[in-house]
Amino acid sequence: MNGHSNPRLVQTAAHAAVLIHATQKRRYLADAYIVHPARVAHATMLAGLPDEAVAAAWLHDIIEDSPKGATELKRFDSGVQFLVATLSRSSHQNPGAYYVALRAVPIAATIKLFDRADNFRDLAKAYALTLGREHEAVRSWATSYMIKTDEYFDRFDTSALPSSRADLAEARALLVEALRRY
Repeated sequence: MNGHSNPRLVQTAAHAAVLIHATQKRRYLADAYIVHPARVAHATMLAGLPDEAVAAAWLHDIIEDSPKGATELKRFDSGVQFLVATLSRSSHQNPGAYYVALRAVPIAATIKLFDRADNFRDLAKAYALTLGREHEAVRSWATSYMIKTDEYFDRFDTSALPSSRADLAEARALLVEALRRY
């Protein structure tokens, strides 16, 4: 994987993500789904990761969230395909094995940390905006998400890019505060 020498790759990935996620909304929010991969890609870019990583960040949910995702992914080079495949977990895959494999690819692990951080922020927002049964469902989901994150992500080596760990910790604190406050 090379550095920041292929902005066209990032643009193509962004366009593909926009098309694939066009009709999707964030769970418990009215936000268009595309804002999530956009924020993850932005964090990846700001962290100085290569264009293949930024493209993979744009595409990180296409396999899990769209029946056309695997076909769309074939348009991209092997580096992007590998990162997206590493980031994607099928419902049949053992979570422990998935996270072991993810930790073995530091760039993918970093993207996943940015993904989790963004999800924490959206969970905090959803918790603050929901009422009744939905509110309790978000609380349950958020609590489970934090437990899984703590269980699997504490083992990630983020020494090469501590900003991803700091971003996750900041977002987790925001979610904890929302759960405490509302």
